[in-house]
Amino acid sequence: LMLISWPLLAVTGIFFAAWMKPALGPPPMPPKWFTIHRVLMLASMFIGAAGSLLIFVANKGLISLDPSRNLAHFLIGIFVMLLHIINPIISAFRCLPTSPRRWIFNLLHGSLIGLAVEMLALVNCGIGLSLFESNGYSSSPGSYRSLGFYVTYVVLLFLLFIALFSIFTGIAVITGGEKGLKLGPAVIKPILEYFIGETKPPAEPVLFRNAVSETIPGTATDATVKAQEPKPATPPPSATPVTKQPKSKDVVLRWIGLTVFLCITIPLILIVIVLVAV
Repeated sequence: LMLISWPLLAVTGIFFAAWMKPALGPPPMPPKWFTIHRVLMLASMFIGAAGSLLIFVANKGLISLDPSRNLAHFLIGIFVMLLHIINPIISAFRCLPTSPRRWIFNLLHGSLIGLAVEMLALVNCGIGLSLFESNGYSSSPGSYRSLGFYVTYVVLLFLLFIALFSIFTGIAVITGGEKGLKLGPAVIKPILEYFIGETKPPAEPVLFRNAVSETIPGTATDATVKAQEPKPATPPPSATPVTKQPKSKDVVLRWIGLTVFLCITIPLILIVIVLVAV
């Protein structure tokens, strides 16, 4: 259950939140990336909680806390699971995206808790697999096959995230401005905003214009009447034909990254699950 909860569901949910926003953003509301992220993270939380409860049920409420890897695995697991439950509660009380304090929520929910907890969870899954192999629960004790496949997955995942981070940081710097900030990694958005953000000039004051200047040449009376005529109503947005814009290279790269991520995650984690189950 922990292998399904963390490497399979939680990492995939984080991937959509970290890299797929421009590709699956609004419309409609809520954005598709947010719906996928929320479903995957909630599923991860419930499955992880069920796995934690089963440990206490199997041991009749008693856990061996000898000073070894078993103790480290237990303490990290409890800490990670508590933060995994707290993080969705924090997101339920988030401020609006336009709020000047939104960066506090993004930093807390996404970086300080989200990414940090996921990294601890991946390490803890490795410790758990090591204990599983060394304690003789595996069908071939001492081979560490499941741990080997798991380490391969973590290394490939790390390399993929480094590559995506480098690519989209470069795209953000080259694009520049507000658009560049949206394309760059959210983790370093404050840094990108400092270097490539554009300061918008203050809006010019709207002055009352002379009615005569808005009409065709003629008498003052005719000009005043002409200026007071109502403007033709614009058609509703639904009546305006919408032309489908071609996908940008940025979006194509994100879909390629998602494909590579799924090709790494699904086969390797399923292999680890099968090796643990048999």
